[in-house]
Amino acid sequence: MSERPEAEIRVSTIIPVYNGAATVARAIDSALAQDFAGQEIIVVNDGSIDTTTEVLARYDGKIRVIHQPNRGISAARNAGIAIARGKYIALLDDDDEWLAGHLECCAKVLDSIPEAVLCFSAIIEIGADATESLTHPPDLITLQDLLSGMHYVLPSATVMRAAQLKATGGFRLELNGGSYEDILLFLQMARINPLRWSGKTTVRYRCPGFDWIGFKYARGFRQFARIAPLEFGAMVEPLIELNRKDICVSLLTRALRFADGGEFGPALKAFWRLNLCDPTFLYRCVSPRRLFSRHNLARLKRLLSGALETRSARTQTVAKSRLANVPTGRKSE
Repeated sequence: MSERPEAEIRVSTIIPVYNGAATVARAIDSALAQDFAGQEIIVVNDGSIDTTTEVLARYDGKIRVIHQPNRGISAARNAGIAIARGKYIALLDDDDEWLAGHLECCAKVLDSIPEAVLCFSAIIEIGADATESLTHPPDLITLQDLLSGMHYVLPSATVMRAAQLKATGGFRLELNGGSYEDILLFLQMARINPLRWSGKTTVRYRCPGFDWIGFKYARGFRQFARIAPLEFGAMVEPLIELNRKDICVSLLTRALRFADGGEFGPALKAFWRLNLCDPTFLYRCVSPRRLFSRHNLARLKRLLSGALETRSARTQTVAKSRLANVPTGRKSE
């Protein structure tokens, strides 16, 4: 894109994308549509293997693009932040979109309150079934609010002071799978100064179904549970336990849905992730009467029987494949 003089850049918008050919144009268009003087848009293509590169080429001259090998969302965002020239950093995920006035409202709050480090908008949450719901955040969110489980702040809704964001070190690479890297950063920013609501709803955010959340975030949660106490000590333990329970309930919901539908492989995988997250969850959080009810014991029997059948069929397939590839040892006449 044609280089805008650095003095004219107020906000650097960072859009990480991995295999987002179907959605990234909508995100970019919503950023370009902002009636805001002094925005640069940096898209980080994180090793996409779909047609994302071709989609981004259509915006030549309008955006800055970084192409890099696939390194995860934390690394992608950090790469964009590293070359950002704006006083403020705005984040936008490739499957979300901004409504009119998003940058103007958030930048206005940061301009008027010098001590503020992060401003966020409320969101329109689009569920897996396409239903929409609005969030209603408070004007201020403190570190204690975040530690107690208040979670109104999402990456695509935030605009942050670049200096303070960079001072935190950016997004932690250990949390690079697209989960909990944002929560840790928001805790760090709130430790500097409370997070402030813009007073507007200017983001459309796509949320996966509840039983997908645990499957998506379980691995990142285990890393978060290890790293967060090193930064915040014992005060973060209630937040860890709250998230642990939410993930376990989500995984249990997913496992039972698959088991009841006869999909025993995915059901076992969900149960396995639940066990890794909290081996004692079922015994601590589900009453013995309910856990060992006739209905649930029948479920368990079907699950184990189906898993054994699946494993047996897979073993036979592998054996036949190997047998077909074994040479007979006879020479042609």
